[in-house]
Amino acid sequence: MKTRPTYHLAALIAALMLQSQTAGVFAQGSLTPAGAPAPTMKTLDQIEPRTAITNTSSLVTISQPGSYYLTHNLTVASGDGIDIITNGVKLDLNGFTISSTSATASGTAILLNGGSAALKNITILNGSIQSGFTNNGSGTYSGGGFDRGIEYISSAYPSTVSVSGCNVSGCYSFGIDLGLGGSVVEACKVKTVGSSGIVASVVRQCVVKDCGGSFNAAIYAEVVSDSEAEYTGYGSSAAISAKTVQHCLGLASSFNIANSSYGISGTTVINSEGDSYGGGTGISAAIANNSYGSSSYGTGLVITDSANNCSGHSPYGIGISMGNYGCLNNCAAKLNGTGIVMGDFASIFNCVIIGNSSNGVVAGQNCVVRGCTASGSGSVGTNGVGIIAGIRSTIEGCTVNDNRNDGINAAGDSVILNNHASHNGLGLSSAAGIHIAGAGSRIEGNQTRDNSGYGIKSDGGAGADIIIRNASGGNGIANYSPTNGNYFAPVQTPINATNAWGNL
Repeated sequence: MKTRPTYHLAALIAALMLQSQTAGVFAQGSLTPAGAPAPTMKTLDQIEPRTAITNTSSLVTISQPGSYYLTHNLTVASGDGIDIITNGVKLDLNGFTISSTSATASGTAILLNGGSAALKNITILNGSIQSGFTNNGSGTYSGGGFDRGIEYISSAYPSTVSVSGCNVSGCYSFGIDLGLGGSVVEACKVKTVGSSGIVASVVRQCVVKDCGGSFNAAIYAEVVSDSEAEYTGYGSSAAISAKTVQHCLGLASSFNIANSSYGISGTTVINSEGDSYGGGTGISAAIANNSYGSSSYGTGLVITDSANNCSGHSPYGIGISMGNYGCLNNCAAKLNGTGIVMGDFASIFNCVIIGNSSNGVVAGQNCVVRGCTASGSGSVGTNGVGIIAGIRSTIEGCTVNDNRNDGINAAGDSVILNNHASHNGLGLSSAAGIHIAGAGSRIEGNQTRDNSGYGIKSDGGAGADIIIRNASGGNGIANYSPTNGNYFAPVQTPINATNAWGNL
């Protein structure tokens, strides 16, 4: 027979547990605090002890290491604003301004004065330096205030110095000059100073406007990145001069034709633009990649070693100029005076040279021009040639059409191979698609049609050059000149061709 379960034991256990918990609660002591709560966090002064600069109208001298900050604007009647004469100083301008009311150029807003020893471990940040000099638009600066913004005096460059978040304007000579001893200037703006805007080892994310003397760049550094500079001097300096320039814009804005200033002058220039509005150079570099240089009357891009994916422009000058042994790849020179000028032993590959008012490509001796387009050269009154090359050069796989003079004009002992040179001589009735001076060249596999004078013309006469496997037709005077000689393959039609080396 089933029996009804009982709950007496379970109820007893629950009651005992409740009693035990209740007894624990009521066994606690007083809840009244023993005293006021004490702070548990460190103050800012405990984390970084700082000294306030409360002076507002006279020279401040920092002679002990530490962290300092302005509490007001500082205005001096003449001389320096702040002198730092010791190592290990952090100066926070705290958003305030240091200025001078001097009627003439006087002193430095912040002077790093190491005397006979270079200072080190200096940080300056977050404020402005304001002075009263202006540029009359011709590179002449006049007014009053500080001679220099941030400057050093020592027997050597200061080291491990950084300046960030500062604005400097209206100084007679230098804006920020830290030398090249490992200094860094970042996120600063400098405007209207009569010499260099910024001099430092590394310059990042800075803007410099209306700066530069006759021989002082607006930014002079070892590495410059993500910055913009304008050089307004009338000398031969640059907006940016550095070993490495990346993601920058440099502008030499003088319109003087005689001005030989540079937009950017560097060893390596990457992803940058340099412009010279006068007779100077847009970009001058040993190596340039993905960059653009322009000049009004000078040279857009000057290369001493190599350039890749670059462009040069100068409507009254030279688009790209390259020295001996240089190399260009995938570059463009359009709508210039002269497109590309090459030194001896230089090479260009896969470049586009179009619409230049004089010659397209002017190459020295022992050069290589391969896979390029050099068309539309010359203008009314200027009968430009597509490609001009010196002795012992190679021109291969190029398209050279619609030039006002010859398509290709090369000296002796050259190889002219597999080019398309048609419809040239638009301004000269005796021009040739391919024109060879001297002797000993090989002209092979080329297409030359509808040129004003000749398809292929050899000045050396019969036997001077090897002329084989070319196709020429519809030219104004003759398809070939000469048409005989031991090295001239017979002209034949495709349907009756019997000589594998024959011309068509």
